[in-house]
Amino acid sequence: MTTNTTAATTTTAKMTTTTTTETTTTTTTTTAITTTSVGP
Repeated sequence: MTTNTTAATTTTAKMTTTTTTETTTTTTTTTAITTTSVGP
């Protein structure tokens, strides 16, 4: 049972990392679009 719990915890950690990466990517993309739109 300890092994199963460890596996579940590891999976959750990976999911959290993926979510953080996706959020950062989205923010960067939005910033790039905004900067381009503000051009002369």
